[in-house]
Amino acid sequence: MKKPYVRMIATVSKFRAWLVDGRFIRTRIDEEFTNFGQHFRFRFIPKAEVWLDDDLTAGERRYVLLHEIHERRLMAGGMDYTHAHRSSSHIEYVCRHHPSRLKPALAAEMALNKSV
Repeated sequence: MKKPYVRMIATVSKFRAWLVDGRFIRTRIDEEFTNFGQHFRFRFIPKAEVWLDDDLTAGERRYVLLHEIHERRLMAGGMDYTHAHRSSSHIEYVCRHHPSRLKPALAAEMALNKSV
């Protein structure tokens, strides 16, 4: 079977963020995979990974990555998807409106995700 990985886009310790073939995932694994995901939302994604669809533009990827790794960390700590998603949408919104906050927020979340 073909693997969905296109290329790794971030790594820290054992944690990895991957650009994946979203069309392949939707047709072969789960039709509900829409642009991004992490293990606590989609169990077919390995626990130490976040996947971003290769259809996302380069400009969108860092914001979506922030959203997913924040959500992953909260859910790993026991928060339900609805609340984790809401919190992640908020941090993504803030960074989209204040782009200077994106790089430090990503660095902080990557560091926190390495132990999840």
